Amino acid sequence: MIDMFSDFYADFDRAKAEEMCRVLGLEAGSRIKTLSKGTREKMQLMLVMSRRARLYLLDEPIAGVDPAAREFILRTILTNYNENGTVLISTHLILDVEQVLDEAVFLQQGQVVLHESTDSIRERTGGSVRTRITADRIKVLINSADAVYIMGHAYGDYDSVGAAIGLAASIRRMGKQAYACVSRELDRSGNVKNLSEQLLGRFSEYDPPLVIEPKVAAIRFSENSLLCIVDTHIEKKVDSVELYEKADQTRVIVIDHHRKADNEIPAVISWVDPNASSASEMVTDLLQYFGDAGSLTPLEAEALLAGITLDTKDFVMRTGEATFEAAARLRKYGADTILVKKLFATSMKSRMRRSKVVASAEMYRGFAIAVVGESFEDIRVVCSQAADEMLNITGVDASVTVYPIDNGWSFSARSLGKVNVQVLMENIGNKKDDGGGHLTMAGAQLYNIDKEEAVQKLYDAIDKYYNNLPQD
Repeated sequence: MIDMFSDFYADFDRAKAEEMCRVLGLEAGSRIKTLSKGTREKMQLMLVMSRRARLYLLDEPIAGVDPAAREFILRTILTNYNENGTVLISTHLILDVEQVLDEAVFLQQGQVVLHESTDSIRERTGGSVRTRITADRIKVLINSADAVYIMGHAYGDYDSVGAAIGLAASIRRMGKQAYACVSRELDRSGNVKNLSEQLLGRFSEYDPPLVIEPKVAAIRFSENSLLCIVDTHIEKKVDSVELYEKADQTRVIVIDHHRKADNEIPAVISWVDPNASSASEMVTDLLQYFGDAGSLTPLEAEALLAGITLDTKDFVMRTGEATFEAAARLRKYGADTILVKKLFATSMKSRMRRSKVVASAEMYRGFAIAVVGESFEDIRVVCSQAADEMLNITGVDASVTVYPIDNGWSFSARSLGKVNVQVLMENIGNKKDDGGGHLTMAGAQLYNIDKEEAVQKLYDAIDKYYNNLPQD
């Protein structure tokens, strides 16, 4: 291909192409049809950026690759294009390219809705270009709806529920009916179908109720209603499939911080940002563009702060500048950190159960693995906390707890960053539906298998993970 491009294009720089091949790890003589998708994209990038062109047109150059690869591709573009030329990038991944742009052009239904320098947009709005545009689009949909229902994932935690509550309360101040939809029934094991009862209890005096059951929302949902899904973008993981199926995709909004999966929920607005610490951080950022409606009460601010606190492990993991800015904004609204801390208090019984789970752990290739044979009350919370605690053991790079759920087994995985437990969990389950999360915190579920099979799949996934790592 280098020979062909060198003969065909007068502005092709062969020396640059050969240097880019070295940097990108492309081997001379490789047959194109044998290359992986990622390697073919590197080859195309090498060929295009080796030309001294006046205009580079790049259509979705970072689509379908992980965040680390996106940064590498953008750096390659910026360090190799002709300085007298112009680079035009079309992409839906605004957050990833925002920092390298001089100007932004936004299209909606074939029409230019904004054309402005990125510096002036930031100066005018005081924040991220993408967040401001997303907020404006969401407000248009809210104003056209007769009611807005906000739902998170099944077994809603403080992040899922906090994001739903903060958004619902703000939409109400826009003069619209809005509800956080959270399951509070018991599952077949006798556990409440959410992990946020302490938080939900604080909102019991809202009239009309701010929090309702998803099955009630499904009855009320009309063709003019709007459904907002937070903290997940996968259909199988939503709190209520019944409520989700009531909404046409043109009436669905998704706000999530997990890495985008192949089978994401079809939505008119899908804001998925793996760089954010939590859905609560994203909602807090969003609400600053809601005007007076985004002015939270201390109670609502505490709900969002609890979500951020949970997913960052008390501001230790996955934090960035935006995380602390969001927390500072919530403190400004009166969020009491002591009251938030009390939400994470556990009973003596739960603490003893957690200690028992940690004590049962066995080591395997740097993993602390604890298997719980029988279900008990608050097992999900206890096992998640046990996985966190096992990271404090000397020699542990990652931890996994395995525990029973309805008709299957669940895995809660944690790491300090050396091991990518997201990849591990995607490999252990059905990648499309059952496994995923983040680099340092992930989970998976397997159904219709016994304990021994579940544990063996975990060991196999760990072996596969290490076997696939690049060799030094």
